[in-house]
Amino acid sequence: MALRRDIDRLQRHLVRLEHELAAKADERDERTEELETARAANHELTRALNSGPG
Repeated sequence: MALRRDIDRLQRHLVRLEHELAAKADERDERTEELETARAANHELTRALNSGPG
């Protein structure tokens, strides 16, 4: 009986960890998108500054 409880507890823990991992992956994807947007804006600003007036 104790073994079954341990298995159940470990399975619940695994499910929690899988959900946490999925949430972290979503956060990573959001941050990656934000970084790509910032890099593109930086690239455009640098290009505008380097092209000079006119």
